[in-house]
Amino acid sequence: MSKGPKAKRYAEASFQIAITEGNLNEWASQLTDLSFLMENESVYSFVSSAKVPLQEKLTILSSAIAAFNPLVVNLVCLLSIRNSMNLINPISVEFNKLVDESSGVARADIYTAVDIDKNQELNIQQVVSKGLSREIQASYHMDPELIGGIVVRVDDLVIDGSIRQKLIGLKRQISK
Repeated sequence: MSKGPKAKRYAEASFQIAITEGNLNEWASQLTDLSFLMENESVYSFVSSAKVPLQEKLTILSSAIAAFNPLVVNLVCLLSIRNSMNLINPISVEFNKLVDESSGVARADIYTAVDIDKNQELNIQQVVSKGLSREIQASYHMDPELIGGIVVRVDDLVIDGSIRQKLIGLKRQISK
């Protein structure tokens, strides 16, 4: 089984617990911190090593994140017991998607052919937000292959306002 469905189930369960406790932000922050921690190769090697006894892993993990919410610590221990620490990052990603969804926020990746200034970013963000009727948190990326224009990706929606796409459309119209 791929890690996607498992991570989503863990994220959904964690989300329900966090909603019940009323501390979504704390959970989101701590899961993100854990995700960054697992990106450290030596930490990940330690927690995923079959040579390290499980009790030693649990003791070290519990002490390393002792300041975390006890239920987040329990999740980490459960993942460690099930040898599934590789799910931390996907769980964090899925959890943050659920938090965004519940608060009406959409994450957008916006690609431009050239660097744009903050005012242009703000204008684009406002237009996309208004068009989708929800708040947008945008990440901007420069893609010189675009030639010109922008491409906006929000979940499964792609708004392609690139010059390339306009040229393709023009070519179709001419060939008819």
